[in-house]
Amino acid sequence: MACITPCLENGKIARYCTAGSSESAPGSTEFIVIRGRPEVTDTNFTFDLTKSGMVRQYAIGQMTGTSGHQIFPANALEYLTVAIPSLPEPCTIARFLGELDNKLKSNLSRIDTLEAMAQSIFKDWFVDFGPTRAKTPGRTPYLTPKLWDLFPDTPDTTEIGEIPEGWNYQSVSELAKIKRGKHLPQKEYIERGALPVLGDAGIMGHPNHHNSESFIITVGHLGAYNGPFFSYRGKAGINNNASLIMPGELVSGEWFLLALQTLDVNLVKKGAAHPLVSNSEIASMKVVYPETIILNQFHRYITPIKLKRVRSTRKRCPSPNSRSPTPETQIR
Repeated sequence: MACITPCLENGKIARYCTAGSSESAPGSTEFIVIRGRPEVTDTNFTFDLTKSGMVRQYAIGQMTGTSGHQIFPANALEYLTVAIPSLPEPCTIARFLGELDNKLKSNLSRIDTLEAMAQSIFKDWFVDFGPTRAKTPGRTPYLTPKLWDLFPDTPDTTEIGEIPEGWNYQSVSELAKIKRGKHLPQKEYIERGALPVLGDAGIMGHPNHHNSESFIITVGHLGAYNGPFFSYRGKAGINNNASLIMPGELVSGEWFLLALQTLDVNLVKKGAAHPLVSNSEIASMKVVYPETIILNQFHRYITPIKLKRVRSTRKRCPSPNSRSPTPETQIR
């Protein structure tokens, strides 16, 4: 289990399996090794217990050190009391959860393949402008006739070079609204919080209130983690280390996320020791915006794939509050 910030808050935990071997593995001072105690519980069950919100929120509350360099001391686990069933029930529970994990991995593997195809299509249509470039020399169409006819036959010359005729080179502020997140005190991160808070590196914890909803795009703007764009579906909080980007009504959120991820945020970072990306700098960056009818075609293809990932992930990750599922962020 990761014991440093922000890895602990983000739930970084892994299981090392040696398939019955006694082979050891190298370790690091940045994580804690946790095993099941013989005659008491099972290591696989302990792994699932450690991933629970109860254990993670306790660990977050026990972190020591200055802001940005906090660590969870391993000996603090001695003071955490949890209820566990007697053997062999932990083994049965762990086996059941393991089977769910295997099914989930299989489903996510198929979704990964579909997402890779979607990203390939995005690059061809909106970055390389493949259909329009193929039309110029009169090459053989490689899309269905109906779809092929939607793409412009000739390019326009712009400040960034040639783009399909009728497409625009627009700033982020023309396509979306951007606002700063709000500070959330540590006491608001509670064990049974139903909603996530998104910060500069993904989910930072779970409170019971939110300041954004629907399709959400966030970007960290302060420190070592500024720059990556994350997406989320549902209600969530955005803390003050991140900014909320809300696509306009005519802008496909899934397409816009991929378009933003093509931007080089390093070009607008300011500062060395504590680099900063301001909202105004993000707002001024530009992307190529296609015709709406082509955007809609891409949206129809990619959105069902993304929803499958959300549903698959939620099946394995129930909320600490058993009455409602935990929303899952999609970090791509």
